[in-house]
Amino acid sequence: MLPDEPLQLPKLLGVLLALGGVTLICGRLLGFNSPLAFWGGVAVVVGAASAAYANVLVKARSIQLAPAMLAAWQMVFGIAPLLVLGLAVDGNPARFHWTRTSVFCLLYLAVIGSALTFRLLYWLLPRMTVARLQAISLITPPGAVALGWAMGGETFSLWSLLGGCLVLAGV
Repeated sequence: MLPDEPLQLPKLLGVLLALGGVTLICGRLLGFNSPLAFWGGVAVVVGAASAAYANVLVKARSIQLAPAMLAAWQMVFGIAPLLVLGLAVDGNPARFHWTRTSVFCLLYLAVIGSALTFRLLYWLLPRMTVARLQAISLITPPGAVALGWAMGGETFSLWSLLGGCLVLAGV
């Protein structure tokens, strides 16, 4: 779909190396202790593949919309099913026990982790190759582990450290 950006062996090897690192980092989540955990993992993979395909489509068709507009519509279409599912599974959010930390995390994910991130993604899309742009998302797992260690007091294994090194080497 993007003749100016062919898939080359070094790119493919880098992706496989980085995905191996992500697998090591997330290995504790891959226990598949129940069918629900398995289907959750499948949903994450399908979601990531769908997002990557959408980015290729946006670039291949040279869609000329402002980055803020693309990000806004993405948020609008994403919020409806999430609200319905959230209300069905978790109930009324007014009844939750909201702490400063939970409000901070929610605002961080909504503004920094979603709205600004996707606006930047759509701004960068015409300026970078899709392969390089998608490689940025591979840095999220080691970044999350490092942030959890630095700010959340979490521990991580040597496997997570090795996984982070593989991700960085692949990227």
